[in-house]
Amino acid sequence: MKEWMTEFKIYLANSYPVLESNVEGLGLVDELRAAVCENISLYMEKNEEEFKDYLNDFAQAVWTLLGNVSQSSSRDSLAVMAIKFLTTVSTSVHHTLFAVDGVIPQICQSIVIPNVRLRDEDEELFEMNYIEFIRRDMEGSDIDTRRRIACELLKGIATNYKQQVISIVSVQIQNLLTSYAANPAANWKDKDCAVYLVVSLSTKKAGGSESNVVHSYAASCIEKLLLVKDEGGRSRYTSADVAPNLLVLINNLFTAFRFPESEENQYIMKSIMRVLGVAEITPEIAGPCIAGLTSILAEVCKNPKNPIFNHYLFESVAVLVRRACERDISLIPSFETSLFPILQEILGNDVTEFLPYTFQLLAQLVELNRPPISDIYMEIFKLLLSPDSWTRNSNVPALVRLLQAFLEKAPEKLNQEERLAQVLGIFNRLVSVPSTDEQGFFVLNTVIENLDYGAISPYVGHIWNALFTRLQSKRTVKYIKSLLIFMSLFLVKHGFANLVNSMNSVQAGIFSVILEQFWIPNLKLITGPIEVKLVSVASTRLICESLTLSDAGAARHWG
Repeated sequence: MKEWMTEFKIYLANSYPVLESNVEGLGLVDELRAAVCENISLYMEKNEEEFKDYLNDFAQAVWTLLGNVSQSSSRDSLAVMAIKFLTTVSTSVHHTLFAVDGVIPQICQSIVIPNVRLRDEDEELFEMNYIEFIRRDMEGSDIDTRRRIACELLKGIATNYKQQVISIVSVQIQNLLTSYAANPAANWKDKDCAVYLVVSLSTKKAGGSESNVVHSYAASCIEKLLLVKDEGGRSRYTSADVAPNLLVLINNLFTAFRFPESEENQYIMKSIMRVLGVAEITPEIAGPCIAGLTSILAEVCKNPKNPIFNHYLFESVAVLVRRACERDISLIPSFETSLFPILQEILGNDVTEFLPYTFQLLAQLVELNRPPISDIYMEIFKLLLSPDSWTRNSNVPALVRLLQAFLEKAPEKLNQEERLAQVLGIFNRLVSVPSTDEQGFFVLNTVIENLDYGAISPYVGHIWNALFTRLQSKRTVKYIKSLLIFMSLFLVKHGFANLVNSMNSVQAGIFSVILEQFWIPNLKLITGPIEVKLVSVASTRLICESLTLSDAGAARHWG
């Protein structure tokens, strides 16, 4: 190690005038020194005991080096790696290096403050690419930028020298604010630096600022506050806390979309989603919200380009519909009037990105409706039964949920126009493939649960054939569990006799084989409270109603 450490120290301490006289050469030297800083940081993390004898010299070399690194963005990599090394030291058992008189003030004055200050490049990013500025600053993606790593260094030192750091930084903050007060127009960056150091924000009306960054921060702040949980997992803020300012808040959030380049601001949309999830949604709130959301949805349908924004947009619509209808089911027609034209446009134009969301929203509306289902839904049901709708696997979960909703709300419609045969064709398609077999069972279970045996009896033989064929060809644990749950549901819903007779009609005596070789051996695989209860009830009925299991010779199966 000594050989390596000696060379590393030389690279950090020596100057290379010929190379450093031009930008390209300086870049090469910075890369070398950054690599050295990265290496010694790794030694501190992985081989601290072996490295401790060299630590003092390297710490001094890095302090000196940072004092000579300019604020140019071309030297960011070196500055970040060097500060990262000091941060690692500050949180280690060797933090006493910082306890020497004058070290902490020197670090604050010479390293932390200069690297926290907003540079011209940062200001340009703020103005020209606000999304990237926010992403770096707010989402933690700038852990490798000077500003963030300098603050991490300050936090690291404060871990062991909190009072000393607070005392020193407080003086620095006061000096920065005094400088700002002397000439606000020229020294506004001093205030920004002070604000960043104390991690505080000026109070503003939520979403009321025309600055993209400011109203994005405000929206994100609201969203994060509404996620806060108290001890026991209870939400700290409830609908009662939001209610006094709800109208103003919603209005300002939607107004913020009108500012230039904020038309698809994901932070605002996420905040809307969170507010709607907490607030009590009255008709006075629901009306403006659905109007605003559908207006935005109509625009993004023309050119979907921001998947994160689009996700929160559809989530906001779904949350609004659910929360509003929890309070007042009579709002469903107004939601249908607002949403159907756009949803039909998405389906008609085959907007691929939005199809899963569309099917989920339609499923939600069907689930909330009370029978009878209107004719417009039945037109969608026809589309749902088309094999072409099921060609994309990404649509399958949402399509299955929609199909289940129809089967639960309008089971009588399946007896018309051979719809049940089409539904079972979808089941057959899904269950034959391991990646979608679970979705196929969702469909089949819903059919069994909601239709009388007389309606399904002509198709039961085909169902068993499909299930047994798949069991023989591609048996998986997931499939075995799903099949056992289906058999249990069939027995509980339609009776032991129908289960046995329908199986044996496919192949004489197959029920006994299934019982002994499949049902009983695989009971141990079933998990989940509802599933266990269902299978337990079905198995109990088997014991009580099956002559095979009642026979003394079957006693071995009872254990």
